[in-house]
Amino acid sequence: MKILVVGGTSVDEIIPLKNLPEAKPGTLFAESFRMIGGTGAGKAVALKRLGNEVRLFSVIGEDPEGEWQKDYFAHEKIDFTYAIDSTGSERHVNLMSESGERISIFTKPLKKDLSIDTEKLVEMAKESDILVINIIPYVRAILPHFATLNKPVWVDLHDYDGRNPYHKPFLDIATFVTMSSDKLEDQKSLMLQMIDAGKELVASTAGVDGSDLMTVDRKIHHLDAIDLGYQDANGAGDSFFSGLLTGYMQTRNIVLAHQWAVLAASLAVATKAIASPELTMARLASLRKIYYP
Repeated sequence: MKILVVGGTSVDEIIPLKNLPEAKPGTLFAESFRMIGGTGAGKAVALKRLGNEVRLFSVIGEDPEGEWQKDYFAHEKIDFTYAIDSTGSERHVNLMSESGERISIFTKPLKKDLSIDTEKLVEMAKESDILVINIIPYVRAILPHFATLNKPVWVDLHDYDGRNPYHKPFLDIATFVTMSSDKLEDQKSLMLQMIDAGKELVASTAGVDGSDLMTVDRKIHHLDAIDLGYQDANGAGDSFFSGLLTGYMQTRNIVLAHQWAVLAASLAVATKAIASPELTMARLASLRKIYYP
């Protein structure tokens, strides 16, 4: 499958902690590490490792962080196209708990008045079988162009609360939706609303508490999380998304796709990389025989 991933790369400082800090003064000790980050990067790498043909579009700076991103995606054999932010590449500091919770601090956001070559990006979309749209501000202006292409569109809404108007243009264009349950008060009702609005599949993830899927049958399909060891939860949601997309678009089997998603996420948690080096179709097949015989 030819997949275009739009938006979302950065350089991240990861600070792993047993628990997220309380909102009070204090001193914490942790060994941090830097990595290529961003929700677009996580999805592009995971999708590539699952055998998909991946093109990635993002925004970088003309700085060492931008060069690092170009080298990284070249090494991963991902076709990387980018626009330039004159103020520099996006950078984050992520506080990560062992239960998968995260606080992301944007220490260098992208500027608001970015110049994006819409025509080129639309041509890339036309040449792709599937569009993966990330909820990045500079992507919003391009959504009306994507909406005319009649392509399957996968969108990760992250910590959507069911009301935030920022997410609405991304939700409107989506055929398939994933999101975190962190801010959801009534997950089932929201999933039903999305299915009734024409979404083909909706998934909600809850870290160690597992994940739920809903399709046009309007039933909740739940799977528990699988523990393959813990190193770092960064990228787990992107690997879940990638396993789900690959499994569903290849087989249209919701049970199999959900299993692949859970196993892909578990592999991500067991490594400090943005997507596990072990993430392959063969590895998912072998794990599936163990955990879903």
